[in-house]
Amino acid sequence: MGNFNLQYNILEWLSFKAMVGNDWYVEDRKQLTAQGTNGDRRGGFWAGSYRRNELTANTMLTANRDFGSDINVVAWVGGEYNHYDYQYHSTSVSDLIIPDLYATSNAVVPATTGLSETHTELQSVFGNVNFGFRNYLFIDLTARNDWSSTLPVDNNSYFYPSVSLGLVVTEALGVQSDILSYAKVRASYAEVGGTAGAYKLQGVYSAAQPFSGQPSLTYADIKPPLGLKPQRKKSLEFGTDLKFLNNRIGLDATYYKENTTNQIMDIAISRVTGFNTQTINAGNIQNQGVELTLRVTPVQKTDFRWDLTANWAKNKSEVIELYEDMRYLTLYYGSWSMYIHARPGQPYGQMWGYSLVRENAKDVYYDEAETEFSHTEYSGRPLISTSGRHIRSNSRGPVGNVMPDWFGGVHNSFTYKDLNFSFLVDFRKGGDLFSVTNMFGMYAGILEGTALVNDKGVNMREDPSVDPDDPTGGGLKLDGVMGYVDTDGSIVFTDADGTDVAAPMENTIYGGAERYGHDFYGKHELSIFDASFVKLREVVLGYTFNDIPFLSSIGVGSVNLSMVGRNLWIIHTDMPHIDPENAFSAGTNNVGIESNAIPSVRSYGFNLKVVF
Repeated sequence: MGNFNLQYNILEWLSFKAMVGNDWYVEDRKQLTAQGTNGDRRGGFWAGSYRRNELTANTMLTANRDFGSDINVVAWVGGEYNHYDYQYHSTSVSDLIIPDLYATSNAVVPATTGLSETHTELQSVFGNVNFGFRNYLFIDLTARNDWSSTLPVDNNSYFYPSVSLGLVVTEALGVQSDILSYAKVRASYAEVGGTAGAYKLQGVYSAAQPFSGQPSLTYADIKPPLGLKPQRKKSLEFGTDLKFLNNRIGLDATYYKENTTNQIMDIAISRVTGFNTQTINAGNIQNQGVELTLRVTPVQKTDFRWDLTANWAKNKSEVIELYEDMRYLTLYYGSWSMYIHARPGQPYGQMWGYSLVRENAKDVYYDEAETEFSHTEYSGRPLISTSGRHIRSNSRGPVGNVMPDWFGGVHNSFTYKDLNFSFLVDFRKGGDLFSVTNMFGMYAGILEGTALVNDKGVNMREDPSVDPDDPTGGGLKLDGVMGYVDTDGSIVFTDADGTDVAAPMENTIYGGAERYGHDFYGKHELSIFDASFVKLREVVLGYTFNDIPFLSSIGVGSVNLSMVGRNLWIIHTDMPHIDPENAFSAGTNNVGIESNAIPSVRSYGFNLKVVF
């Protein structure tokens, strides 16, 4: 990795700047498997080579000039070039003739090779003008145009501008007050363009296993798009910054609204076309919300200071539309037949799985004519069978949503002379999580929920009595009403003997513990929990050493040594057995899913800060 920078001041107010940088790496890997290895008795080897090179260059001409004492203008124009190359090739030999000779000539069957290349290029021009008037009114205008090699020639150019306005009200009105120290209002509108991944415009071939000793290739299973366009995001934002009591209290408030359209995505299509998916432009996802930050200094003395910062944010994400008459889009697989959907007119991140049948049932359709069935919506008390078990819905339906209602945190910092202490508590409200740990833990009978004491004071693992009034009977009586689902999908109520009745009757049947635990498998609703939490996220205790004689001689002004603890305590959560922040797949957007996650860890350490 390296870069070269050049800057030249043409005039006192005009300068030119250029930069060229290159990021390059080579990585070679090899995996050797000796003959006799368990699971691969004949041995083999694999070798792969990775080559990556990214070249970035940009130039910018900047002007910064005052017009009198009231107006300042800062403007720049420039261009940017990015070229990306990636190559990968591999060789794999599955069986060896002579032990420990790892060469293609020593292969029992012909070696399998792999080769892929990616080459993309992005060219851009951009400009910005910032007007400042009397240091209280600021207007910022930007514009950028990109040309992308991964989009069709007719649609590879996309332009996106932005405009922002800021007004320092206290400066504009000449306010000088100990109560209102500072007040600013701001507003902005921005657009952002986005391009596609490499080789979305046409299918490519991939090497496959040889067939009868002959090389074979596989064509891409993604149908290339027609007239692919760049994706767009438009955002609108309003905000204010306020400070009171000589800056002892500060409040930042922001409202935003974003719409992302023409998203480039792959959707499932009929396999009779010869493809599994097709790349399209689709969707309009809207995010709008509020962000608040409060800063307070409750105590400020010569030797002691207390600073408090609290933040709170709420975002509402809604699917405005998808693609033509598309009913839903599967965002990702949620494990064990549960999916996360985007559905028009509904919040983003709907959990779609099997729920419990309840006493009230309503069929939901996609169309007003009620010809296209979507799902059955249940409400009221759960329906309990004559064996004392919950009844699962016949089709998937909404069982939760992965997105939180709101989240925030509170940070307290205390300083006494050279001693500093701080702690951070953060919290989240709402958002559901499907716990596979709970589902299989209950199924296997290893969680405490399978060894409860029932309402008779008897362990549920004891055999249930035929007589529900027997005080020695085990099992568990579930809350709900007795009944079943008829063949037409309607709810039929029964008594404890299974005889149909007109009105719902409270369940009186005690089901066995084993059946109760097994009931959790496949009934997603039973293992979906509110992922709200309150956590002690961080604690810091430190001391600053000033004017240390032997360090002062080499220019060290102070040294701060701090002990740090993170993720120390889950103060409150309704999530059993696991950390509610555990996710199915780290580094992805697959939130709301937990699958056999390892316990989260506390960490302890120290920080050393040296100031020269």
